[in-house]
Amino acid sequence: LQAHRGGGAKVLICSDACPWGFGAALFIDGVAISCSTAELDTIDCDIFHQTIGDPAGQQAWEALAIVVSLRLWLPYWRNSRVTLEVRADNITALTMLAAFKGSGHSLGILAREVALDIGCGIFRPDVCAHSPGVAHKVADALSRRYAPAFVYELPTCLTAALEISVGPREAAYYRSVEL
Repeated sequence: LQAHRGGGAKVLICSDACPWGFGAALFIDGVAISCSTAELDTIDCDIFHQTIGDPAGQQAWEALAIVVSLRLWLPYWRNSRVTLEVRADNITALTMLAAFKGSGHSLGILAREVALDIGCGIFRPDVCAHSPGVAHKVADALSRRYAPAFVYELPTCLTAALEISVGPREAAYYRSVEL
């Protein structure tokens, strides 16, 4: 009953993407628990009809960052009532998450993927919040880890957090796509 009245943990997932990769951080009740980074790979490019390094794929990569981070930290939000907030600096990706739909090939696939994940849980995200660029520094730094000429340094607020490398997504990672 306490969880339903808002007494559950406050789970915050912040994600961001760039044309070479993406990153995310998990905070519970304001404490940094975990962070992750991932490099885009050829399977991602094949599925979403995009090219690594091309800014034209930004909408897809931002939405993919949300899908991957929600899956990565499923145990923290899926089976118990928490206040789940997802923050990103891309309105299109946040809209895809909130409405479970997206226009175009890439966002359509990712909307189905997130709908499958949320549908298997008990609750959906309570808040899908836009985090403007300046206020989004942690996720932005994580997302640029694999960008050419970017000197990656783990944000200081994440030094005690468990750093997880997501690694490549195999074709089976995408459950709503028939290959």
